Parts: sequence; C-alpha cells; structure tokens
Amino acid sequence: MGNVAQANTGLVMVPGLGTVKVATFGQRIVARIIDFVILGVLYVLVTFMGLGAASQTVDPVTGEVSGGGLTAILLTYLVVLTLGVAYEVVLIAIKGQTVGKMVMGVKVIKQVNGEVAGWGPSFVRYLIPTLASMLTCGLGGLVVYLSPLFDKSGRMQGWHDNAANDLVISTK
Repeated sequence: MGNVAQANTGLVMVPGLGTVKVATFGQRIVARIIDFVILGVLYVLVTFMGLGAASQTVDPVTGEVSGGGLTAILLTYLVVLTLGVAYEVVLIAIKGQTVGKMVMGVKVIKQVNGEVAGWGPSFVRYLIPTLASMLTCGLGGLVVYLSPLFDKSGRMQGWHDNAANDLVISTK
C-alpha cells in the first residue's frame, strides 16, 4: 500500500503497525467534546474552591481582597492552566489517548513509526489550538479542531496533527 493514504478508503500504511484505519471526524469531535466536559467540570470545581478561599480574605468593612486572597486567585488560575496542559499533553505523550479518545476508540501516533506521539508532538498538538484560541477569542481553536475536514490527503489530519507529524487512528 505504501506510506500514502489510499484514496477514500480510510486506511493508511504506517511503518511498524501496517495498515490502520484513520479515525473519523465524528470520532475525533465526540472525543474532543468528552474531554471538554471533563476539563470543564474540573475547571469549575477548582475555580469554586479558589474563589471560596479568596472570599475568606475579603475585609467585611471595605470589601477589599487581602494579599492572601489575590494569591488564592492566582494559584487557582495556575492550577486551571496546569490541569489543561497535564490532561492533554501528559495523556497523549504517555498513552496516546485522552479519556475522550479512549471512550471513542482513537489514538494519536507518530506517523513515521506508529509509536505513541511522545512529549514534543503532544505539546505541539496542545499549543497550536491553544494559541489560536488565545489570539482569536476561541474561534481559532475551533477552526484548528475543524481543520481535519480540510485535509485532502485522506489522513484526516488537522493543522495541529501536521505540525506534530502525528496521525489519529481508530482502535475499534
């Protein structure tokens, strides 16, 4: 079959794995939604705990937040950022799958050898939609996640996949 996607078959040849099925856009988007819900719940819990801690430092007379309250708010923000990076980067680097990808039966691999993506590609995959979201109030991240629809190679690769030189395959 070669190392090139076969037109409209959904199958590709990956060195070290042989012929594999490329994950569908539906599998990818549902996995992303599951991950979004999981992270959203974690973010809300952490934020409420952080704001609860910060509210304990408000002066009842002036309404001012003490230095400890500001520290609690900054720590909350740092924990939320760390959760997002840890969830996406660590899980993809070590397992090739977030919880959403596990549920949907998809895995991120290096397209050159079929191994789990690893740290560098996992960080690149995370960074591209994150920066695109930050620069465009979220719209750019959405476009990055929709970009597999624009791929004409038959590999359903998004811009973040191409930059990381990875492939998202179906394990089902």
